[in-house]
Amino acid sequence: MMFKNPELLKKRLNAKETRKEQNSIVKLCGLMFLVGFLVAGLGFRFKWYVLPKSVAFIGTIIFLVSYTIYAEVLRENTYLSRTIETTENQQVIDKGLYGVVRHPMYSATLFLFLAMPLILGSIYSFFIFLLYPVLIVKRIQDEETFLEKELDGYLEYKQTRIILTCPKRQNFGAFRFVVAYKRQLYKFLRTKNPSKFYSFRVEEFKRRGFLA
Repeated sequence: MMFKNPELLKKRLNAKETRKEQNSIVKLCGLMFLVGFLVAGLGFRFKWYVLPKSVAFIGTIIFLVSYTIYAEVLRENTYLSRTIETTENQQVIDKGLYGVVRHPMYSATLFLFLAMPLILGSIYSFFIFLLYPVLIVKRIQDEETFLEKELDGYLEYKQTRIILTCPKRQNFGAFRFVVAYKRQLYKFLRTKNPSKFYSFRVEEFKRRGFLA
């Protein structure tokens, strides 16, 4: 990125939000990461309950796939600022991953960040990171309100693409995912039986509206 698109790198390094709500969300995300990684480290140090290696392996695969998608998003969208803003002559990107979902970067980071505590083997840290889907939905709501006013063509684009990984008629699919997945994790903790954890079927995601 330093050599191929230095302007994009400059945007990605600028983390100073000017919108009050976005600034609060960024700070909460930072706190979430700090506490989550601290709990993971303490869990390893004091031998708290550690997830099976198979979960860490699955988490690693999810992390690598998500990071690959994240890198592709950076390639497709050269307007991808780290802060909520628009630039001169900016256009709506509606090709590639943006032709499938409105926020492919947030979709990628959703799985990317939730995979981190699994890789570290910390179920307690995972519970903390479940705050991220909630924060990202709040960020998207404010961002889309801004883009509808400031970016020509975004309102029309919004009406023809789904928001993250859930149907556009259910903008809170991320919340449904958190609730459903947390229930399975509680069962896993109570029984310490991996089969309880892996029994969460794709049909259940579809029934709750997280998948189309």
